Amino acid sequence: MILGARSKDSVMVPYTIDFLREDGSIHETRVVVCEDDDAAIDHAGGLDHQHAMEIRQGDRHVGLVPPVSPPPFHPARRR
Repeated sequence: MILGARSKDSVMVPYTIDFLREDGSIHETRVVVCEDDDAAIDHAGGLDHQHAMEIRQGDRHVGLVPPVSPPPFHPARRR
């Protein structure tokens, strides 16, 4: 199969990505449509985020992506 091509039998499925605050409450929710669990996890991992993200398909937990830490503050770089 060609990279990026889908077979005629492939089905795109909606996934919910919840951006989680440190206390576990939901900061933001997005719905994405992906071919499978791995694609949904890859999509979430590619988002620029400072919150952990929980990925679900309906009520089923698919994965958890850790937050991306902001770059450390360096006073010498301040202008």
